[in-house]
This record gives sequence, C-alpha cells and structure tokens, in this order.
Amino acid sequence: HALKDGPLILQEAAKAVGKDIYSFSFDRIEKEGVVIRCGLTPTDIMHIRGDFSDFDREAALMGARQLIYSLDKKMSVEQFCEAAYTEVKRKMYTGIVKCLMQYNYPTFRRHGFNEQMDMLINESFREALAKERGEGSRFLDSLFRMPSALVGIGAPIAIFLPDVAKLLGTKAVITDHYEVANAVGAVIGNVMATVTGQIVPQPAGGYRLFLKTGYKQFDTLEEATEEALVKLRELAREEAIARGAIGEMSFTEEISGQDKETAKPFIDSTIAVTAIARIRAY
Repeated sequence: HALKDGPLILQEAAKAVGKDIYSFSFDRIEKEGVVIRCGLTPTDIMHIRGDFSDFDREAALMGARQLIYSLDKKMSVEQFCEAAYTEVKRKMYTGIVKCLMQYNYPTFRRHGFNEQMDMLINESFREALAKERGEGSRFLDSLFRMPSALVGIGAPIAIFLPDVAKLLGTKAVITDHYEVANAVGAVIGNVMATVTGQIVPQPAGGYRLFLKTGYKQFDTLEEATEEALVKLRELAREEAIARGAIGEMSFTEEISGQDKETAKPFIDSTIAVTAIARIRAY
C-alpha cells in the first residue's frame, strides 16, 4: 500500500508504514518477490560521466546525489564518480590477482584467501595506484606483476581494463567487437538459472519455507527441505526456459545452514537449485 504511488527510498518507506529505519525490515517480502530493491550501479555512474548513454542520466544523477547526501555532504558528484570508478578498478584488480594466484598456487584453490591475504592484495592495489600518481611507498612495495596481457570483453571493459592492466605492469588488449563478445559467448554456450529458497525455524514450532511464490509451513525440516527441492526445480526450469533454454536440463542443488550430522538448521537454511541447458538459437 505504501508504494501505490511509486517507489520510495528506504527511509521514506519505513516512515510510510509507521516504523523507523532501525526496526523496518522487508527481507521476507523481498524474498517472496512482493517488492524489488534497486540501487545505484556502475552503469549509473557511466551515464553520469557520459561514458554510456542508453538510459536515463537524470535518474542516475538523482540516485548519486541521494547517496552522496547520505554518505558525505561535502563530496561533489565528480568526486563521487571518481571514487566509484576506483572501486570498480579495485574489484577488477583483486579479482584478477586472486584468479591467477589460484591458478599458480593450488593451495588457494583448496583453502581460499584469509583476511591477511585479502589485506595484502588490497594494499597492493592502493600502492600501485599511489605509485601511478607519483606517491609510492618509501620503504616497501607489495605490488603484483603479470607478464601476460589482459584481453577484455564486455561493453564497459574499455573504460576500466587499461588502467587495471597498467597497475599490474602489463597491457590491455581490446579487440574488435569487444562490446558484444559476452553476448556471443552466451549464444553458443549454455543457459543457467539459479533460484533460492529459505527455511526458517518458527518460535511456535515447525519450519516455514519461503520461496518467491510465497511461503508454506511444515512440521519437520526434512519435509520442508524435500518440498523446497521439488518447487525450486520447477522454478529453475521455468526460469531457464524463459532465458531461452531448450532440450534436457541438468540440475545442481546446494543446501547451506544445516548441521550435516543432525540435519538441523543453525539459524535458517538456504537452498539453491541451478538448472543448466542448451540455449535456443534465434
């Protein structure tokens, strides 16, 4: 009812239903698909800076100003956009470094990256950025370097990859038709659709299964889990078909948040089902 006249920012939505921002929670209705949350994305920042112009720049600018007002009223839109671009480059940098470390050192594939390793990779990005600006460390560099070039695909890659490649001591290769390379890969590849559900223990007893189609009560965790797997398969199949899937499908299932020995949830349990199939050729 509060959204009948259009979307609201979180504070206004809380006020409309008589709550404050700290007690207002719409996680359940978001999981059920009743409401959809939207936010500022790198694509919005690209619109503001003029690097992309297919959609509404004014809407992106309004979103940026609202976020700036919430974070730091003294920051200009230009400073905010620059910080956002830097964050995108940081994520690209750390993602590439981690990928290559997992390739070169199998221990990272098996055990992942601990807090100290994450800190080192992030500090390496900051040091490389400072060095590029002539502000490098006086005593120690912890910079990662790669001898091979980076080949980029995807519409925004030309904006970010050259700078990231420079920070890694290499070069970026941006080929012809790079903007649509991801789309071509999708056409000749498989389609995947993942849907999730959540099982939550109830104070009065039993378990409640939340899906995007609604919720249902069960007496036992086993019953709720079994129903979740059946329904999620159906939903994953429907979503895959909507994305262009044809022919036979395979499914993968992942259950988290349950004690494997007792099959009881720690707090709540999330179940994910992924459908995989060939994609229709148009």
